[in-house]
Amino acid sequence: MSDTDVDRLTKLQQSEASLHWKRNGFFLLSSSILLIAVSQFESRFLMIAFGILGVMMNIIWLGIQYRSSEYIKKWKSKVTELEKSTGSSADTFSEQVKGIEMRKLALALPFPFLMIWFAVVVQAVLCIYFNLTDCLI
Repeated sequence: MSDTDVDRLTKLQQSEASLHWKRNGFFLLSSSILLIAVSQFESRFLMIAFGILGVMMNIIWLGIQYRSSEYIKKWKSKVTELEKSTGSSADTFSEQVKGIEMRKLALALPFPFLMIWFAVVVQAVLCIYFNLTDCLI
């Protein structure tokens, strides 16, 4: 294996990291727009439908986040492994760099939205069940 293999694997990792953040942006924007949309309706049944859609979308987002994070981790470890096996002095993904990896922090992004969507569904169901006319949403 050569330096070109290291470069190729590094590019794969960087490509996956770039896609990871593009997906985050898409889901973050979609969830935000959906939340704004649900606040425009007075029908509790529509709120339940939007809420279920929001929960499902954010569960999918969480799954995609996890899978993408695992790919990034895989490519980083392959580059490090290859650098060690070739005796390369390059330390592309140094373990000495301190701090939280952003891919791990990004795994938390769907959770606040999941909690909000669960709250929307629960509130709409309670408003229907108890026949309340003055609900928060």
